[in-house]
Amino acid sequence: MGMSVSAAAAILFTTFVILFGVVFGAIDSYQSATINAQQQNLDRQQEIRDMSITLVSVNTSTDQIVLLNSGSSTIQLVDIDILLNGTYLEKSFYSMSVENITGTNLWAPQETLTITSLSDLDGARIKVTASGWASAYYRG
Repeated sequence: MGMSVSAAAAILFTTFVILFGVVFGAIDSYQSATINAQQQNLDRQQEIRDMSITLVSVNTSTDQIVLLNSGSSTIQLVDIDILLNGTYLEKSFYSMSVENITGTNLWAPQETLTITSLSDLDGARIKVTASGWASAYYRG
């Protein structure tokens, strides 16, 4: 009887050690995923706080909009969206240049962005957004 009790105890002890290893690994993985998600959220919030654009001018005779990146983060031009009188303006209906240089994809802090529209801007309501967060408005 003593041998069977010792064997059963050894099997139970081994099972508990394996179970502890599995549970510990799962908890560690969960904690790492949670910490990474929190850090990504904090980074995104900081990026949002650092992003700001300012409308400098709208020239209705040349249909140009000039904006200033007044924040401290660089904005990608593919993240720029324009609403003209409440309607999304497709990217094929305007061109963009940063500091009068076309073909660039980045808009750095304190640089100006010139948007030349194929649509008439006379009397238009314009909203320009960057990355869906920072925005500038004009009501003609």
